[in-house]
Amino acid sequence: MSVPSVEEFKSMPQVKQAYLLYLTVILAIVGVFFSFVNREKGEEWEQAHCMYQLKNVVISLLASVAVGFVAGIIGMIAGFLGALIGLVLNIAVFGWLWYRSYLGYQDYLRSREPSVKGFLFE
Repeated sequence: MSVPSVEEFKSMPQVKQAYLLYLTVILAIVGVFFSFVNREKGEEWEQAHCMYQLKNVVISLLASVAVGFVAGIIGMIAGFLGALIGLVLNIAVFGWLWYRSYLGYQDYLRSREPSVKGFLFE
């Protein structure tokens, strides 16, 4: 998969743009906006992708808050260990979000609904 030019990116459907923005991480907030705006537009399978993207972001944000809380509690007890555990768990949450975005993007390219239905990987 090569990097699309600006013209190619602008001509893509916004659901596809959102997946590419999620996978680049830095512009994920723009991808969330695209998903939210387009959640009721397009065909049924495209709407399913928008809801899948939004669900993944909400779950990962809640998981990051929970990790921060747990790491803070451990940090009060064990100091540096809490920060280290928080870092490792937040990297795991990021990996989960990236992997699910990748799986969703692959399903999008095949013009079908997201195949991952549960909270974990498959």
